[in-house]
Order: sequence, then structure tokens, then C-alpha cells
Amino acid sequence: MNHQKKLLIVGASVRELVQLAIESRFDVQGIDLFADRDSQTCSNVHKVGGFEDVPALTKTIDYDHCILTGGIENHSAVIRQLADTRIRGCGVECLATLADSYGIIRHWESHEIAVPETRFELNSDQAGTSGWLVKRRWSCGGNSIVALPAQAVGDTGNQEDHFIQKFVPGGCYSAIVFYEESRFEVLGVSRQLTGQLELTHNRFAYCGSLGPLPLSPEIELQLATIAQSLVSVQPRGFVGIDFVLDNGTVWPLEVNPRITASMPMHLKGSGVDLIESQIAGRLIRDRECDIAVPVCYGKAILFNLDEAELKITGEFSDWAMGESEWLGDIPFAGTSILPQSPILTTFNRGHSLPAVEAQLFAQVKRVREQVQRTTIRV
Repeated sequence: MNHQKKLLIVGASVRELVQLAIESRFDVQGIDLFADRDSQTCSNVHKVGGFEDVPALTKTIDYDHCILTGGIENHSAVIRQLADTRIRGCGVECLATLADSYGIIRHWESHEIAVPETRFELNSDQAGTSGWLVKRRWSCGGNSIVALPAQAVGDTGNQEDHFIQKFVPGGCYSAIVFYEESRFEVLGVSRQLTGQLELTHNRFAYCGSLGPLPLSPEIELQLATIAQSLVSVQPRGFVGIDFVLDNGTVWPLEVNPRITASMPMHLKGSGVDLIESQIAGRLIRDRECDIAVPVCYGKAILFNLDEAELKITGEFSDWAMGESEWLGDIPFAGTSILPQSPILTTFNRGHSLPAVEAQLFAQVKRVREQVQRTTIRV
């Protein structure tokens, strides 16, 4: 029993977590960058123009616990202003350490874990070669990743904010890990949908996930070793570890030191109470949850593929709300969607990953058709 504890959830998009908190009977409010129509129908979600506006807004809200999600970990100055005993999960210093994608690569190297070759600049004998990526040290969602042109020579420009990493072929995945003091448990893995042409034109952008996936003992061991190496940083609660899987080898890329976009859906059938566990700092499982029959989940984020800005009409917004059983993050009428910005999310569940994936992309096609018919290109 939480006795109607007051919960604040802060991140780029908080709809899924807000809905979970309501199911767990919390008195919940949210702060995010969208405050979409469906999130407003279930709770009081406040929209901000940027994370720098969050600290002032939190002072006007009464809450007992605060859960962070969706990109705010990359804004250390904001986190430090929020630092108090009500934030659940990783502490301020841990957030800053784990969110640094360049620093965490060096951390793994110091623990003799194989990682993609990573540097601030190319050597003269490497200049002119292909297969290198430019990444931001503090970012999420893959939106800032670009391929370095083969003819490029020298550094990335700003070594404080960017670095260069060798591209590793293979599938993109994310592991869900829960940390409790010096102990941890790998709870599952999802396949990340990145650069799907039906969803986005950005080759590296995160645009959904499918899972949970079956793992071989060899991969489980590699993930456990990678997760163990982070214990010294003192993470708490849920942490996501993104990696590439290439011929059975796990190549860790970065850490998301908070509840990630794939966790709410993929933990639904596991019996793990996501919200209560994060607040308590220990795993809490629902003993009444039937996990005998495995359930697979999928979600896909549809981006604006047009070169023009989209204007959401009342007809489209009303249609999407009428389909809210399989649609989420629904924009209000009058919302402007810039090129390569997210429109909404679709999700699905079933008893096999191929069936879930097929149905998911059938839903994507249906939404695209509705976008063509009922939105306005500006």
C-alpha cells in the first residue's frame, strides 16, 4: 500500500510511467516536453519548453517521491538543482558519471571489457577511412549520431561535447538491469528499432523496441560482466545498458541511468512492479502475476517523414484518441510537428516476437495513411 503517496515523474515524455503510477494508485503529476493529449486525460502533466525550466516548476508541486526518465540525466546542472532526498534511483554523481557516453567507454576499458574503438580524433593513418561515427557525450535516442565522411580529417570540433567511435555492425539491443546496493539483476533484453525507414529517416534514431528476447548463457554472462563493472559507480534502481550484438559478442555502447523507454512495456509480463521498485530501491514483484505464459511486447515511434512541417487537425487527434488502445503520445489539435520529430507511438502485444513485429508495422501503415488524409502540410 502506498497510501496515495504523491509522485512526480520528470522526463522528455512521461506518459507511460504516469499511466503505470496511476495503476499502482499513486497521486501522480508529470513534467515533460510534450504534455500530449492522452497524458492530460489521465493526470496532470505539465509541459516545459526545456529541461532548464524544470527546477522552478518543481517548487510549485507537492510530491513525496520523484522519478527521472527520458534524457534529463544529460543535464547535470538541472539535476543538481533537483538534488534532494525525494529523487529515487541513481544519485547525482552517479547520473553524471553514467550519462557520459565517452567516460563510460573509458570506464569499461579500465575493467578490460571489449568496447568499440573510441577517440577524440583520428590518427593521420586513419584519416580518409570510413566506418567512424561522431557522437555527443551527453545525449539520448541516437538523434545526434552522424557518420563521419570518409574524407574527413582531424577532430570533431568540440572535444568537450563530441567524440569519434568505430562503427560496429550488428543488431542494437538494450539490457534492463536493477541495482540494489552492491547487488544487481539483469531482468531482460529488448531489440531496439533504430533507423527503420517506415518510422524515421535518421539512420541511428531510436524509434521503438521489441522484447523480451531469449538469451544464450554466453550472452547472459557477458551482460553480467558488463553490469558488474558498474557497481563501483554505485547505481541504484533501474539502469539501461545499450549494446550491439555482433556474432555472439556484446559490444556495450552507453548507459541510461534511469527508467528507459523500453522498460515499462517489457516488464509488464515479468511480475516486476516498476514504480514501486524504483521508489523502494529494491525489486518488488507482484505474486499474483501469471508469468507462466510468456508475452511479447512491441512499440514503434512514428516520426514526421515529410520535409514539411505537419499541423495536427482535430480530425486526426480525435481519431487517434479513439484508437488509444494501441496508440499513445497523441498530440492535440493545432500541434506543429517539425520534420524528423515524433508524431505518436503505437504498441502491440502477443505470444511471439515475429507476430508482434508484423502487427506493429501493420499499425504503422494504418497511421501513415491517416496522417496523409487528415493532417496539414505547412
